Amino acid sequence: MPMKISVTVKPGKRVSRIEKNKASGSYTAFLKSQPIEGRANVELIKLIKKELSCEKAPKIISGRNSKKKLIEI
Repeated sequence: MPMKISVTVKPGKRVSRIEKNKASGSYTAFLKSQPIEGRANVELIKLIKKELSCEKAPKIISGRNSKKKLIEI
C-alpha cells in the first residue's frame, strides 16, 4: 500500500542526505543538485529510493516546482 511523506528540499549542498524530523514525522532532503531543469527532483527520487529501501520508484504528488513536496512511496 502506498505511503505519502512530506519532504522539504534544500538544494546546492555538499553532500546528499535525507533526515527524518522526529517531531513532525516529515523529512528534510539535502541535495547536491541545483533546481535547474528538474535535476534536484531526479536526485531526490533516487535518494529516497535508496535510503528508504523502496521497491518501486517514488512519485512526486505535489510540489514539483516547490521546496516542499509530497512524495508517494
